[in-house]
Amino acid sequence: GPIFAQPDETHPGVEQVARFDFQVAIHEWRGEFIGEDVVVAHNASFDAGFLAAECGRSRVEWNEADRVACTMKLARRIVPGLGSYKLASVASSVGVRFDGQAHRAEADARVAGLVMEQLAMRLAARFRLAEIDPGLLVAVGSGRAADLERLVIA
Repeated sequence: GPIFAQPDETHPGVEQVARFDFQVAIHEWRGEFIGEDVVVAHNASFDAGFLAAECGRSRVEWNEADRVACTMKLARRIVPGLGSYKLASVASSVGVRFDGQAHRAEADARVAGLVMEQLAMRLAARFRLAEIDPGLLVAVGSGRAADLERLVIA
């Protein structure tokens, strides 16, 4: 089969890619889509590294340490002892199943969001918290505190 798909609604042509303004897209993404929200991703260091590089090239403010909650890192702390911390394994362990194909951006993003919700609920139940601040999820997953209990109670 062909190496490159023909341009259509989901596959841009070479001309469209060449004209695409990544700097404008990054500014819009950071300002309008993300705003002050926390970004959720599984194995976030992969995605955050890419986002940080693109933001840097586009001169868009990005502070990964305060803005990214990694479901893989959170799962290591909230659901210890899993044999694997791949997204599918963590999802299965917290009762979330894939509705789409694994390793496809939309399906992975949806599952990571559902996994984050389950991890937050487990953290809230464990420490009897009425609600979970997104900043707490970032901090718990960041490894900035050696002791989970100290971090949550603080």
